[in-house]
Amino acid sequence: MIQRKQTVFLLLGIIVAVICLCMPVGFFTAQGMAPESVMTNLGITATVGDTTTLTVTPLILLLPLSIVVALVTIFLYKNRRQQMRLCIFNVFIILLWYGCCAYYAFYAKDGVEGSVFRPAFAVCLPLVSLIFYVLAYRGVKADERLVRSMDRIR
Repeated sequence: MIQRKQTVFLLLGIIVAVICLCMPVGFFTAQGMAPESVMTNLGITATVGDTTTLTVTPLILLLPLSIVVALVTIFLYKNRRQQMRLCIFNVFIILLWYGCCAYYAFYAKDGVEGSVFRPAFAVCLPLVSLIFYVLAYRGVKADERLVRSMDRIR
């Protein structure tokens, strides 16, 4: 199971998603004397106080869901069609995460007048995870083609 290249890609995608969960997604910089706010997967907090001003529930739900789906995909190595479906589902989860992140970046900006959203490094990590999931899909598809070609020879 671990010797297959798609398993390695799925594990790398999981690792990158876990790193993204631990890092801030972006910062809201307000003009003037207002404090800078930090957007993480848990919520948006002001740097002066540790109170959460806005919760971003979809972000904290979608990324762990992607991790769980990738773990399930690894252990379904005997059912390649199901693996391909779950890889595609993972890609949609990551795209939905980006949609929610963009929504909160523009929605929360309205809370502080004149604030600007600056994305952090962690915003690109789900994209890297998405690339790994696509590579895993291609590996599973290649295995399926190989098995089908072997069945044709017999």
